[in-house]
Amino acid sequence: MTIGSDGAYSGMAAGACFVDHTTASAEVARELSPQADGLGFSFLDAPVSGGQAGAENGILTVMVGGESGPFDR
Repeated sequence: MTIGSDGAYSGMAAGACFVDHTTASAEVARELSPQADGLGFSFLDAPVSGGQAGAENGILTVMVGGESGPFDR
């Protein structure tokens, strides 16, 4: 879903930032980040915690990991 000719990465512009809100493992993020770098854009791992109840009550938490430059932008 992320890589390959029909994956999300195929539509990314150079200099953009791909923010992954899935709850995939840190290992997956460590694989996807250098691939993004190689294609000319950055990657942030940002899983969302709180589930449906958190969404309904407006109390979701996003935990972000990645380089500070893309995060600061």
